[in-house]
Amino acid sequence: MSGRKMMGVTVVLALIFLFGLGFQAFATEIRIGVAMGLSGPPAIVDFAEAAMQGIKMAVKEYNTNGGCKGQPVKLLVYDDESNPKRAVEIATRLITHDKVVAMMGTVNSGNVLAFMHLNQQHRIPLMAGPSIASPITDRYQKEAKNYIFRGSMREEYQINAILDYAVKKSKKIALIHSTTGYGMFAREELVKGMKARGREFLAIEALTVGGGDSTSPMLKIKNAGSEVVLVFAEDTDIIGKVRSKLNYHPLIIGNWGLSGYKTFNLVGKPLICRIPRKE
Repeated sequence: MSGRKMMGVTVVLALIFLFGLGFQAFATEIRIGVAMGLSGPPAIVDFAEAAMQGIKMAVKEYNTNGGCKGQPVKLLVYDDESNPKRAVEIATRLITHDKVVAMMGTVNSGNVLAFMHLNQQHRIPLMAGPSIASPITDRYQKEAKNYIFRGSMREEYQINAILDYAVKKSKKIALIHSTTGYGMFAREELVKGMKARGREFLAIEALTVGGGDSTSPMLKIKNAGSEVVLVFAEDTDIIGKVRSKLNYHPLIIGNWGLSGYKTFNLVGKPLICRIPRKE
């Protein structure tokens, strides 16, 4: 079983253990809502499909073994289209109309940050994963009860590992980030991290998710003389595709989106993804 599938199993079982046991005895089924980015940027879809495989596997195994005191678990799955507004609509429906006892999702941290206040407000537990933005579990940690949980590491660990690796490679580093809640949070933390290391980015460019073209921001980064480009954007495939067009081949270092098979298949071998590691 892959790591991502295993994560899905762990997340579902944790939700059922923590919250399913307290579900009303008269219910015929336990409803768990899932908001997932099943359409949108390839990197998002790749991880969303993998997460859903694990979630469905866990529910099947759990129900086969009798469910929760004889009550089966039913998943209510909606595609958030990698869109924060759509994610808010889904969360509202799951909580107020479908009456779920808990929620899972979604892949995009910006989407989770957009709707998780509804879970906290209505006391509906949310297991966010593989979203990793640190504020997801920080925002309500001082509340009497925090209903927001995660099934992945905090963003700060990934950012620190990437920055440590990047500054060893070059002094000419640029950043391209998305304008989503995730991308904007990452930008803030990356700028702080560079400052803490006595460095500054040569260029910082933003990319609108679904914009379809990264030529302009990548050209500005190229003209700044950047040798290393940090990528914290959901549309990793369009960033890779423009490299040959501009005859610009810097070392690209990024987050989980660069490791997706869909991204690799779309971009091909010219995109070389480097993962921070000990040397």
